[in-house]
Amino acid sequence: ADYYVYSSAIRPEHPERLAAEKAGIRILHRMDLLNMLVRPSPVRFALAGTHGKTSSTSMAGWILLQAGLDPTIIAGGHPLYLEEGCRNGSANVAVYETDESDASFLKTEDGYRLILNVDRDHLNHYGSFDRLSEAFRDFAAASDTVIFAGDAHLVGICKGLRPMAAFGPPEAELTELHNTDLFFTGRYYAGRFLDDDALVVSLLLDGKPQYAQELEDAVIHLSLPGRHFAMNGLGVIALIHAAIAKEPALQRRFDPENPKTLLELIEIINAFPGVERRLERIGTVRGIPVYDDYGHHPTEIRAVIDALQRRGARPLSVVFQPHRYTRTQELAAEFADVLAAAEHVYLLPLYSAGETPIEGVSSRSIADRMQAEIIDPVRFDMVFEQNPAAVLFLGAGSVSSMGREYVARRGSPKSVF
Repeated sequence: ADYYVYSSAIRPEHPERLAAEKAGIRILHRMDLLNMLVRPSPVRFALAGTHGKTSSTSMAGWILLQAGLDPTIIAGGHPLYLEEGCRNGSANVAVYETDESDASFLKTEDGYRLILNVDRDHLNHYGSFDRLSEAFRDFAAASDTVIFAGDAHLVGICKGLRPMAAFGPPEAELTELHNTDLFFTGRYYAGRFLDDDALVVSLLLDGKPQYAQELEDAVIHLSLPGRHFAMNGLGVIALIHAAIAKEPALQRRFDPENPKTLLELIEIINAFPGVERRLERIGTVRGIPVYDDYGHHPTEIRAVIDALQRRGARPLSVVFQPHRYTRTQELAAEFADVLAAAEHVYLLPLYSAGETPIEGVSSRSIADRMQAEIIDPVRFDMVFEQNPAAVLFLGAGSVSSMGREYVARRGSPKSVF
């Protein structure tokens, strides 16, 4: 081997890591490898946020690929348009997902940065939400080409920084949310939802609407259900559209002065085919559509349940597998609150993700706070007996493989390619 690459989950005493050291093989953390892979590209887009990084990285890669820019794409999941899951481009443009869970995103080298949100997670690493927030501020402050969302907390922690561009709710909502002029200096990409999850897009420059007439048809309406996908899509468009104004490599394909460029970016993203395990429809059982999603944090769970219900999935049955003892201990009450929005909830035994068990913490920590039954995979038949409009397998552990195996046995699985 030329390199031995480890993630933060691989401890220094791991036998493979020790063997690599003994053999004199060059050892790299995965973020160091990531930097090495994208360093040859003069235009680099790095995405960060507690939620939505993988789908947003995949959306950005989709836009650049469909635009003929031959990008390198490295996401934390599997974009459905890439059979191999990632892509090695021509070393001109790269888009990649960073990782805040272990603070390794602070190693990100120069390039355009998109921050989607900040939420309570990874406190086992940081110790407190304040320290996590400080890390995101450091990530933003390290670049003068950062784009971030009009999220109340994100705005607060990044106070005093001037983003290259920002995105989020319309101006009227911003005025209520934030006592700051942050979003009225420079570019602001505003999104207003219609009754469903279609997002009407407008562009403000120094607080003044731009191209209002030309952008009358600027609507993000993805095939994927969910307002969270649409808003993250707006962030991706803000990232790329703002970069076009500065980058000759992008200007060979897009005209930065033409309002139709923004419309073209929206048209491309509306055809985005999705990402494995991000509200992915994996087949049907007894004629009931079955979805699989990686959501493992209360904010993510709220978003995916809302997304399916807005598209008519009522009653909805959810099979959820809690992920990590520390997260379950910290957020059990919040998990119960958001899962209660579904009509039927079933809990699998907790997936440890390699953590040492914590006494008194299990799936029962959530079940005791709501109407939910703890089941095992051999009882999945009962999930469909309530005749739900849809079934959602949810979680970051083995629940996905369990759900897919069940659909393969009992129903009609959907082929990805």
